[in-house]
Amino acid sequence: MMIKGMCVLIGLILISAGCGEGNQLNDSNEESGDREEHEDQEEMNVDVQAEEIEGGLEIMITLDNKSDQSKTVTFMSGHQFDLRISRHGEMLYDFAEDMMFTQAIIEETIEPGEALIFSDTWGGYEEDTGEVTIQVKVLAEELEEANATESLTYP
Repeated sequence: MMIKGMCVLIGLILISAGCGEGNQLNDSNEESGDREEHEDQEEMNVDVQAEEIEGGLEIMITLDNKSDQSKTVTFMSGHQFDLRISRHGEMLYDFAEDMMFTQAIIEETIEPGEALIFSDTWGGYEEDTGEVTIQVKVLAEELEEANATESLTYP
């Protein structure tokens, strides 16, 4: 009975030691993965443009792949971007307000030099609306905050 207990104890110690060494290896792999992810971030760019059209303001959001490799971005739902329009701090339009989105994981591949384009039209814009601030954020899991957001003052 005592020998059986000792064998179990030795086995647990060996398993614990093996797990500890594996974590050190994973940590260094995670660091190199973080560096690669950061480099990928710099190769993706969000841009926003607005154009007055009959009936409102059309907003175009582009996610450009500036790298020489295909990039895949993942969205955790059909809510792929946020778009908010304000004037002097007052919210005039929120794209996602009162919307329902599919609950599905969506992956999009963007080829080198190409872009993923989103658009929306805000019907509340008129000539006398004045200067507005348009804030957008692409909600791809792979993008960090700094690379996912963009602002534009219109006109």
